Amino acid sequence: MNDDDETKLVGDNKSRHTVLVSPNPTVLVSPKPTDYRAIYVKYIYIPYVSRINCAENLFELRVDVDLYWKASERDIKLWDDLKAKNEESNYVPLSYVPNVILQNASEKEITTVTQKTGGQYYIDRDVVIEGESDFNFVRLQIVGTFLQEFVLDRFPFDVQVLRLPIGVSFTTYENTRFKPFKAKDHKVAWVLQEFSALNDWQVLKVTCEMGHDGSTPAYPFIVTDVVVRRLPWSTLWKYFVPVSLLLLSSLAGYSVSSIGDRLAYLITLFLSYVGIQYSIDDRNAVTPRPTFTDYFIVSAIVLTTFMIFQAALSKQDEDGNLEDFIWLYVFSTLVAFLHVMFIIWGIALYVQDEPDNKTRRERYPDVYKSVSGDGVEKKKIL
Repeated sequence: MNDDDETKLVGDNKSRHTVLVSPNPTVLVSPKPTDYRAIYVKYIYIPYVSRINCAENLFELRVDVDLYWKASERDIKLWDDLKAKNEESNYVPLSYVPNVILQNASEKEITTVTQKTGGQYYIDRDVVIEGESDFNFVRLQIVGTFLQEFVLDRFPFDVQVLRLPIGVSFTTYENTRFKPFKAKDHKVAWVLQEFSALNDWQVLKVTCEMGHDGSTPAYPFIVTDVVVRRLPWSTLWKYFVPVSLLLLSSLAGYSVSSIGDRLAYLITLFLSYVGIQYSIDDRNAVTPRPTFTDYFIVSAIVLTTFMIFQAALSKQDEDGNLEDFIWLYVFSTLVAFLHVMFIIWGIALYVQDEPDNKTRRERYPDVYKSVSGDGVEKKKIL
């Protein structure tokens, strides 16, 4: 695997003082040789991810975006005039300033970071991009809450994508396009893990893609994906272990020969499963399909239900005691089989790194068909 195919891990692998770096950004649509404004993306830097809330389909983070675009003659003249007066801090480009949008932001605060000149913008004459110089520069600091569909079929072994689609308003892909700062060996997206408050998540990698959204007309976008894996150990201890112990305890009911006492014991266990299920549902979003956890708890409920019906329908001796000890061996075998099956299934889910919440276009490619700006059918970023 070469340098462009994988995410680099910079720092100490045994600590959280690490930085995840994206591979070179994938430019999904080759631009046509025509007149358009290029916005060069130097860095998309994510200092921290503060919260992932699967129950509300939200995540919170801060992202800093460094942008360059060619300064016009009017911009250069204004910059030179202000510089001669030592008033560079008052510089604002006259020709164009990109109006950045984040379509999945429910709440956001965009701040233009103060530069070394004391102002929010300046012309960088030291940088050369594609053989040209004199570029406007701005750094945007974005702190916000973002909407994201989380797919929890594998919960608590799920892998999710935190997706940041960054665009510019009032322009189309035909007129404005994002491009990487350098065409080769430049890592655009970075995630610093030291300050991320994600006790039950692990950041796996970060990727960056540039292109358009596939609509008509098409709009330019950068899409940064932060791939995170849930750490399942807390959920296993809090929910799976109690359910497993309750299921094993249900077998102790066969030491109770009174039908009334045994039914009361099994029904109590049944209600305990239901309570645990409601507790799990409170921390996750409503899902259209059962999760791995749902299958395990429902299997325990079904098995306990069979025990209840078996006890209610079994024959009794003249003293009203049940004569069904043989069923202990049957249900012991089923409980053992259930545990082995779910342990193997859980291990198989845990070793998978493929994200669960792919986009609708990725999940249903036959439904979402679109044509790129240069007339070539290609995969789109959203």
